[in-house]
Amino acid sequence: MAADTASIAITETVDNLMMLVIPGAMAAGVASLLFCISIVLALLIAGAAAFPVNR
Repeated sequence: MAADTASIAITETVDNLMMLVIPGAMAAGVASLLFCISIVLALLIAGAAAFPVNR
């Protein structure tokens, strides 16, 4: 349970930071290509950051 909590916290933190760093990602609509690309990129980086905690 502790590993899950840490993994979720890391994933959410990195995901939110990436969405703030990518210009225009927060203002992009759901159907926008910018939103789709930025969310995929943010989740891939967040998943890589949380991977060591899951191991």
